[in-house]
Amino acid sequence: MLDGDVMRHIMSVEGGHDRASRFDIAMLYSRLCHEISEQGIDVICATISMFHKVRLWNHANMTRYREIYLRAPLETRRLRDPKGLCRQAESLEKPNMVGIDIVGEEPQSPGFAADN
Repeated sequence: MLDGDVMRHIMSVEGGHDRASRFDIAMLYSRLCHEISEQGIDVICATISMFHKVRLWNHANMTRYREIYLRAPLETRRLRDPKGLCRQAESLEKPNMVGIDIVGEEPQSPGFAADN
């Protein structure tokens, strides 16, 4: 089980949260998951998966890749925000949050989708 925030910390990823940095980090996560899965280990990677291009790469390079898309309205995310990131993004204290000032590309055909 890999978590995007934890991987950022472990890998000392200094990249920002702007769209271009998020893309680079997403590809890094995908390549890491690919490497682990090639060793016969099932990988669950919990991230904001916001790029069609990354998901297409995953489908093309990982034979057992499955997308699970959990969709949560902004109000729900505000209520479940222990770090206060929504408030910080909305006040422009900490910009570049997906769903507030960065538009994510929603999955077109996930293996499973649910509203949460």
